[in-house]
Amino acid sequence: MNADFLTQSVSLNRATLVALEHAITEFNRLAQSLIAACTTAQQVTAALNAMQSTAVDNARTVFNTVLQPHITQTKRMLDEIIALLRSYHQERGEQLRTAEAIRRKGEYVSSTLRALELVNQADITVGSLLAHQKLRAENRYDFLRQRWQLNCSAAAATDSKFAAQLGAIAVPRLKLGRAITGFGVIAMFAPGIVASGSVTPQLLREYIMLAGDTRAPVATRSLAAQMLLQVALCNPETVYKQLGFQPAELSLASFTAQITALAAAVGVGRSGTKPGAFRRPNAVGQIPQLTALGRVRGQLAAQICVGDVTKASQVVVLVPGMGSNVAGAENMLDGLNSLAAASYQINPELAQKTAMIAWLGYDSPEITEEPGMPHAEHGGQRLLHELTALQELPQRPAITVIGHSYGSTTAAVALQQLKIPVNRFITIGSAGLAESVRRDPLAADHIYAGTAEPELESWQLTTNRLREFSALQLSPVTLLQQVLFATLFASDHLAPIGRRLGSHPVDPRTLQGAQTLRVNSLRADAVKTPVGSHSLYVSKPGQFPNLAAGYLNRETQAVTEISRVLMSEHESDAASAKDKKFRVNTQLKQR
Repeated sequence: MNADFLTQSVSLNRATLVALEHAITEFNRLAQSLIAACTTAQQVTAALNAMQSTAVDNARTVFNTVLQPHITQTKRMLDEIIALLRSYHQERGEQLRTAEAIRRKGEYVSSTLRALELVNQADITVGSLLAHQKLRAENRYDFLRQRWQLNCSAAAATDSKFAAQLGAIAVPRLKLGRAITGFGVIAMFAPGIVASGSVTPQLLREYIMLAGDTRAPVATRSLAAQMLLQVALCNPETVYKQLGFQPAELSLASFTAQITALAAAVGVGRSGTKPGAFRRPNAVGQIPQLTALGRVRGQLAAQICVGDVTKASQVVVLVPGMGSNVAGAENMLDGLNSLAAASYQINPELAQKTAMIAWLGYDSPEITEEPGMPHAEHGGQRLLHELTALQELPQRPAITVIGHSYGSTTAAVALQQLKIPVNRFITIGSAGLAESVRRDPLAADHIYAGTAEPELESWQLTTNRLREFSALQLSPVTLLQQVLFATLFASDHLAPIGRRLGSHPVDPRTLQGAQTLRVNSLRADAVKTPVGSHSLYVSKPGQFPNLAAGYLNRETQAVTEISRVLMSEHESDAASAKDKKFRVNTQLKQR
């Protein structure tokens, strides 16, 4: 036994307290500025009252009825926020003291158990006499673990309560929009903290720890990731070194470029604008938020969420494939926006309750590494932790995992070890699953697979389909043009190569019960664009956009098929959720 788990609550509480102390400092600074503004306003009012003219009367009216009340209201709001922050700081401080007390006792009990074990190994006779003491120590250890779990739950409840209270105060008055949480309000002041030099090495280490910790509450991890991104924008070299990067694995120039691209994708700038300020909401009105940031096997890793996972009834996790990195976050978000728009057309109410995650949380392979499984095995372990954390959310959302290319290989590794099945596993352009993968070990209620491979079955140009073309009285030349078009353009030529040359040869379409998604059909009645490449999303398709569409480009057959699955079958999944509830809760307790 060891007491390592007891330190987690301590670190979590301490990092939250440090962040709160800086937030209180920033809000106090703003309050002092407003006090000065109020003094100036009074001086201006006195000067205006001493002057007599129509123009001055109009200015005085505007000042007294608009500007001064606004300043006063803002000052009052800041006073409320500061009072709330101090109350939250006090409550978190008590939780920190409790966590530290538990840790100290846990370390003592753990050392006692180790000593008893050594005695038992040295002398069985003496060890048997101490069996009673060992049993008491083990019971004490279990009791401390329970207290630690309760303390973590209390901390999470405090975070949620604070976010709701702060959001109720700030969001309506500042008109920040529904996408901004209470923690988002604090994150807006990150540039001021960075510019003031308040980000000490210790605080930076706490942010790095929390920004990549799946055990931290969602709001806390998001805040840490956003603060870390702000620091990296202003001081990339400092964060580069603190994360432990080496030039041989990732150069400082590449790190800076990826951080800049990530900031652009989530709409965060050095000026401290609110998250999403430079990015339009999707069709559902959701704005992307950075929810995780860190280093994984020498590469920069991140997670971006579109929508609120803590309130969503459905969560979609998109896992990218070979060659993906943080610099491609924009493309992933564009692909998710395509899904959101198509889903909204099918079921607006459910689309608004669906959160989507762009998961860039693993070291994806380069082309020379793609045939192997090491990247999938390591990434699958990390994805397993993320999926487990999502399943432990209070509202128990339905979860869909979408794996593109090598991302499906990685996702299958996670699903083989997941204890509670996700609702759906969807593969697009799969590079294949490991040779050992079969249907039963995959923890997914439903499996869907779509690939735009150059084959008659995918094109649906079977004998019956050819008869349909004949019924339309197409000339042989036109029919040949259709087949030639499919062979050269409306096809994914890379996916089958990945399966044939790699150590992951299993086509997910062949799994028992898997349903095939038609993504590059050339049927005469196909109204959506067939997928014409292996790419997830093609931002600049060039001169012939319909010939090179990625899987998640807007209006593609893949987007239509996936959104239909997400929207039409969720209700039946929700209906069966009650039957699974007892099993889910039992497995969580056993874990």
